[in-house]
Amino acid sequence: MIKYNESDLKDMLAKEPARYRAEIGDMAPDERKSLREWVKSGCSAYDNPCGLCQENGHPFDYITALRINGDMMNNPKGYSLGPNAGSWAGDKTIPF
Repeated sequence: MIKYNESDLKDMLAKEPARYRAEIGDMAPDERKSLREWVKSGCSAYDNPCGLCQENGHPFDYITALRINGDMMNNPKGYSLGPNAGSWAGDKTIPF
C-alpha cells in the first residue's frame, strides 16, 4: 500500500486542475472560479461537495455535479423525475 504524506497530497492536488480543465473542456467564468476555490480548500476536482454519485458509486467530478445540481434546482414547475403517483396508486394489478 502506498502512503502519501500531506506534502505529496498538496503536490498532487496542485497538478490536478490543469489536467481536469483539459478533460472537462469549456467552463463558464463562475464555474472556473468555483472550481479554483474548491481545489484551493484542499479538495479534488474529481470529487464534489454535493455528494452526487454515478450509478457505479463513484462521485461525479466537480463541474458535472455543479451542473447537475444547478439543473435540479432550476427545474420548470410541474417537472417530475418519476411517475405521477396518482396515475397508478391504488391499482390492484400492481403487485407491490
